[in-house]
Amino acid sequence: MKSLLICFWGILLFFDAAYAALPQNSRAQLFSEKEGLLMALSLPLENRKVVLKKMSQKQKEYLKVLALDRHQSLQVRWRALIALGFVKPRGAKKVIVKALRSREWFMRNAALLAASYFERDWALFWAGKLLDDKALVVRTAAVDVIKKLKGREYKALLWKKLYYHKNFHKGEGLWIRKHIIQALSEFSTRADKVELLRVLRSKDRKLYPYAISALERIMPYSYNARTSLRKKRQYWLHKYFKTAL
Repeated sequence: MKSLLICFWGILLFFDAAYAALPQNSRAQLFSEKEGLLMALSLPLENRKVVLKKMSQKQKEYLKVLALDRHQSLQVRWRALIALGFVKPRGAKKVIVKALRSREWFMRNAALLAASYFERDWALFWAGKLLDDKALVVRTAAVDVIKKLKGREYKALLWKKLYYHKNFHKGEGLWIRKHIIQALSEFSTRADKVELLRVLRSKDRKLYPYAISALERIMPYSYNARTSLRKKRQYWLHKYFKTAL
C-alpha cells in the first residue's frame, strides 16, 4: 500500500512539475490526449481532480470521447464521465444527457454523479426522473443526489418511492429504502409525523433509527440519550398511536 501511494504521488508531482515548466501552448504535447488522460484517470479521486484541471482544453475535451468509447473499460468510462462534471469542458452536458439515457446502467449511474456538479435544478430534474430507473443501483444514486443537493422539493416523491414495489424483493425492503429514509430524515417537518410513525410500525428495522432521529428533531420527547432504540420506538408508538395512526 505504501509503495502504491508513493507511485500515485510521484505521478502527481510529475504532472505538476511538467505543467509548471512548459508554456501553456505546449502543454497539450506533453502526452497524447488518450495516454495523458488514461494516466490521470488511474489516480485517486482528489489527485485526479488536481491533474485533470491542469490539463489543456484539448485534453479535457477528449474526456467526452473516452466516456462514450465502448472499447474502453467500465472504470475508464465511469471516471471520464464523472470528470466531465468537475472539469466541465465545452459540450459536457450534452454527453452527460446522452449517458443518462444510455442502456448501460453504469453510464446512467456515473452520469447522475456528474450531473450533480452542474446546476442544482437540472441535476435534481434528472435525479427525480431516474428514481424510476430499472436498475436498483441507479435509483439509489438518484436518491443520493437528491440528498446531496438538499432537494426538499422532492420529499413527497421520496415518500412515495419508499413504498415503490420495485424497492422490495419477496416482501423485504431493499437497501435503497435506507437511503430514502436517510434523506427524508433530513427533510422531514412536523407535517411528516404520521409517515414517520408509519415507518416505525413497519417490519423494516433498519429504517427505525432514521425515523426516530427525524421525530426527535421535529417533536418534543422525554427520554434521554441512553435510551435504547427499542424503547425509543415504543415511546413514539405509545405516545401517538391513538391520535396519529
